Amino acid sequence: MLLKETNSENMLIKLGSDGFIAYSGNLSYRQDFPVLLVNPVDVTGAGDSLFAAMSVSLSSGASLIEASIIGTFMASLAVQEVGNIPNNKE
Repeated sequence: MLLKETNSENMLIKLGSDGFIAYSGNLSYRQDFPVLLVNPVDVTGAGDSLFAAMSVSLSSGASLIEASIIGTFMASLAVQEVGNIPNNKE
């Protein structure tokens, strides 16, 4: 319903500690992305890291699914230490 009402091509639904679901192409494709780290130290910044990595990936030509995979990895790195940790291209 949200995809149709917003006329969006893609959508992510965050599920908190259960990860997120990516929808693409008017619901023609749905993929669940579970969290990769079972015992996070601090979840601060996990969503921000996810969306930042996905934004860069999508802007670079990645598909929604490719960007979601990269974002999932980035979010799993973000929750391994206390507080926000700046990331750089290295």
